Amino acid sequence: MDSRQTLVHALLSLARPVPEVARELSTYGWDSPSPLALLDEAHVSSVLKRFLAGELSSAQVEEWADCIECRDDIEYDPDSAVGLALHELANPLLTQPLTRDSATALLATLAADTTLIPAGAPAHSIGSSVGQGEFLTGFMRPAGIAFASALVGTFLAMVAAHWLGLASLHVWVAVCIAAGSALGFGIKTYWQLSRGMGFAVVGTLVGVGSMVGHWLTMHA
Repeated sequence: MDSRQTLVHALLSLARPVPEVARELSTYGWDSPSPLALLDEAHVSSVLKRFLAGELSSAQVEEWADCIECRDDIEYDPDSAVGLALHELANPLLTQPLTRDSATALLATLAADTTLIPAGAPAHSIGSSVGQGEFLTGFMRPAGIAFASALVGTFLAMVAAHWLGLASLHVWVAVCIAAGSALGFGIKTYWQLSRGMGFAVVGTLVGVGSMVGHWLTMHA
């Protein structure tokens, strides 16, 4: 089996299928005393160009970005153009789906960016927050997007069900489901949870929100 550093570089360059590399990396565990590689503009741009060339699907790009976003052995600045692009690619439900237009826009942003990681800057790590000073962008922004999307989607589904005579309108249920979704996505993004763990948290909190909403409906 290849060394951990070799595997990390293979992941960054997407030289091998992500599931295959991730499976081999899993034998080393999550913790790393120090970063083994730096994610830079060239890595992200290369993947975007391969997407535009038809070599990669949007699902493969998301899988690649999501695998990098939660690693302790890969360093990058979350506030740089590279970090923001990685977040967008790893979380299309929170940001926007990857399309030819969005890929082209990201490439232009990356090409224009001159942000560098300062010497001695701490590595971005799994399970850590993105910084106390970044709470608004790390938690509130994705939470706000998730709340608005979930509220509109849930309310429209309820209106359709009510129109078909299948269910009644329950405003509290819609609001509480949206709140659970917002809290879940905020936690997933702020603490940089993996995709599986993140959506488990979101699903749990949406379920709790639904129960609270039904309780409020009965007792309000």
